[in-house]
Amino acid sequence: MMHDAVSIQDRVSAYLRKLGLGDEALIRRLAAECLQSARRRVAPGSESELLRRSLEEAQRRFNQALGSRLGITGSTTDDERSLAAARAATLLRARPSPTDALFDGTADGCEWLDEIKQTLPVSTPPESPLDMHECSLRFWW
Repeated sequence: MMHDAVSIQDRVSAYLRKLGLGDEALIRRLAAECLQSARRRVAPGSESELLRRSLEEAQRRFNQALGSRLGITGSTTDDERSLAAARAATLLRARPSPTDALFDGTADGCEWLDEIKQTLPVSTPPESPLDMHECSLRFWW
């Protein structure tokens, strides 16, 4: 079981590197946290499920860090689309983005985040739910 946990943590670490993280200490810490979080939700002995949940946790943490830096809460469908677009833009940039900055709090002045934020769609005017007034139906026949 320990060998499997190490292999899962290595796979999660490799995934975090593919997301653009480069700081090995940060990668090790995040991979261990993701594995620990996944263990709470998976029955013992289910290694494939543990791997899947660990990778999902890594993706969730990346999305949460990116969304918080861009001011996207993810609470609406539009926010989810914007977050997906921002994630794709971050990962598909011609120049690699130092995504370590998303987790260590130094991303506030990053030019690549400002570029991404400028390309995200903004509803004009901002969405605001309105009450629908009651209307009686009139039939013409």
